[in-house]
Amino acid sequence: MNRTSPAPDPQTEIGHVEPSGLSGRSLAESWSCFSRSGNGRVNLSGYLVVLVCLLIAIVYVGLRIDNSSRLGAIKFHGDSAIYLNLASKPVFKQAFWGRARPLGVPLFYKALGSDAEKIGVAQTSMSMIAWIVLAATIAVGFPGPWFRPAAFALILVLGLERHVIMWDWSVFSESPALSLQALFIAGWFWIASRWSWPRAAFLLSIGVLLMFTRETFAWLLLILALGILPLAGFKRRFRRYLVFCAVFPVFFLLSQYTSNKGRRWEYPFLNVFAQRILTDPHRTAWFERRGMPVTPALMERRGKWGGSDDRSFYRDPRLEEFRAWMHSRGKRAYVLFLLTHPLQSFCEATAHVDRLFAFMPQTHAPDGFEPIMNGGLDGFLALRAWRWTLWVPAGTFVLVALAAARPRRSAPWVALLTLVLAYLHFVIVWHGDAMEVGRHSLAAGVQFRVAFWTLLLFSLQAACNRFSQYAKVRFRRDK
Repeated sequence: MNRTSPAPDPQTEIGHVEPSGLSGRSLAESWSCFSRSGNGRVNLSGYLVVLVCLLIAIVYVGLRIDNSSRLGAIKFHGDSAIYLNLASKPVFKQAFWGRARPLGVPLFYKALGSDAEKIGVAQTSMSMIAWIVLAATIAVGFPGPWFRPAAFALILVLGLERHVIMWDWSVFSESPALSLQALFIAGWFWIASRWSWPRAAFLLSIGVLLMFTRETFAWLLLILALGILPLAGFKRRFRRYLVFCAVFPVFFLLSQYTSNKGRRWEYPFLNVFAQRILTDPHRTAWFERRGMPVTPALMERRGKWGGSDDRSFYRDPRLEEFRAWMHSRGKRAYVLFLLTHPLQSFCEATAHVDRLFAFMPQTHAPDGFEPIMNGGLDGFLALRAWRWTLWVPAGTFVLVALAAARPRRSAPWVALLTLVLAYLHFVIVWHGDAMEVGRHSLAAGVQFRVAFWTLLLFSLQAACNRFSQYAKVRFRRDK
């Protein structure tokens, strides 16, 4: 007996990738499809799905507002004074854009008048909006209505994790960075469903803001832009994505220019150098061959930090020759070392995944902060108890899931791209600074969790579809 595939459900075509290119409906149009069936008649189940998602969003906002109302004064950290001081400088002066921190957060605080209360409210509001947008764009990528509320709720629950929300009431770069990252991931799901120049402009704008919020994002988006190039060469429909290859590297260079002017890279460079280079004779010898002066005074810095011993790296006259080498060739030599040892660089970072997923001490939280979720659920969703699944098993799981789903839709591939970039994000964070790795890897961990759980839900949806098709075939045979 010949088997024929059932006619496709019109609702499953949202975000479908046509052979001619990326197509699909806008976000609003996609959500409107919940309420109508393929023949145009009112679909009550669709209205129910929209209502459920709205109720979930209301509950999410209520939980966030209730949690914020219990907090005390805005939390100030060691870098808070630096951000507020930069925000007080004139925008077009070098003191603003060429100093100790990227200009994105100081510019944001400047727009709020450097008022701590306004900063807390703005960061909390931006976080809620960003996570709702991310949840909506991911939910729309699921075929059929019934997995959409699950996806919508899942992403918002991830947005309630303690190490996401604890930063909103702090004068620090973590909250703006996490919110912009959520919007950036949402932008990729959005533009993959259907290309348009306004969507590209939105994604470019968020990407540029990210690059000037945290240094690691500048390197990550440069890698993303370079990765798009071969795709554009092999696939005609990807050629319009070359706009990202043109824009992101330009702003990466601008970011590096401001970093060099303000010498923002020096302190993390010295941390890595003292902790991981000078402690290894082979690595030390590699840099010595690139002109680094190896002296007894330099070797005394082994295993210490950039600011240890009254900032000896900066003040010790015996290290003047080393400082001259560092300013002229040190940064280029370190990047060259990582590029010429790619496998070692990757494996070293992934071997310390426990530090990349480390808990942040409660001292970073503002007064009165209490997690919304309990420790068990919070740790489960944050994958802290799943560290052994995060690398080879996770990659195997993704390949099997995609092979089983055989997605013609764009959303699963965007989730996979997000996961791949999360691995690279970890590597960049690990080699970017040896101090406070757990905090610096926070955005990479959030990115990984969003991608991991989204792919898990896609695989579950694919399994349900296969089971449904199998059941229909068996029913027809029995009949």
